[in-house]
Amino acid sequence: MSAKILGETFDIHGGGKDLIFPHHENEIAQSETCFDKPFVKYWMHNGLTRFNTKKISKSDAEMAKLMDELTLSNLLSKHAPELIRYFVLSTHYRRPIEFSDEELEAKKKGLETFYRLFERIERVIGKDPYAGGYTLETIEPDQDNQSDGKFIHECLDHQVRFLEAMDDDFNTGGAVGILFDLAKAINRYLDAEKVETAKRENSKKLASAAVQTLRSLTKLLGLFENRPTRPGIGDTLVHNLMDILIELRAEARKSKQYQLADLVRDRLKESGLVLEDRPDGTIWRQSD
Repeated sequence: MSAKILGETFDIHGGGKDLIFPHHENEIAQSETCFDKPFVKYWMHNGLTRFNTKKISKSDAEMAKLMDELTLSNLLSKHAPELIRYFVLSTHYRRPIEFSDEELEAKKKGLETFYRLFERIERVIGKDPYAGGYTLETIEPDQDNQSDGKFIHECLDHQVRFLEAMDDDFNTGGAVGILFDLAKAINRYLDAEKVETAKRENSKKLASAAVQTLRSLTKLLGLFENRPTRPGIGDTLVHNLMDILIELRAEARKSKQYQLADLVRDRLKESGLVLEDRPDGTIWRQSD
């Protein structure tokens, strides 16, 4: 069948790791004996999906219902597309994927690391990081600030490590880990330079360029290309009400009414809204 449709030799043959023996090895033996030519140039074997450490299989009646729930349409009806993509990319394609609600929740928290960084940069520079901009390769460091040069070197080193991971058998899991290292480096620089409160425009440009370098890498994975949809926080009325509550809480703290200020913070947290007191003011976000 393969010879009739694809020829005596073809480029790529894929399949699960559980099919290597005996199926794929038998295909090689049969085809190469018949035609005396290499059967396939490149083999790509993927890992399996497991639920609670158990392999998901069509022949397992217990797993039949679960497989229906794991169809892409059902997953996308419950979870953001970027979360599903990130979940899959966090594991090397040759390794088994452990699927569970707990694993999805852990990956969601991982995504929040990047979302918060982008939100922080937007507050600092007043521009949408998803709109693009200059990367580190095009930014000149402040010669009077040694930390700038060190920061650029560290970020570009992470960039090289990311590309090396991708070149190493498409190791997306390792590459995602390096993206976390890069995000942490950017946050450390923002803290060290007190970018929120200081008036060093060059530091702001440098941090913004570092985020664009990060996004240039994540585009290879199809991540962070567009601003994520945040249910419930895009409403103007919600934003206005939150601004009022934050202002009232600030006034309570000024007048040393700490119990009232803590009550506002705690009740919002119970409602799924978290306040963060930062050097440049208080911000809010939905809890993870």
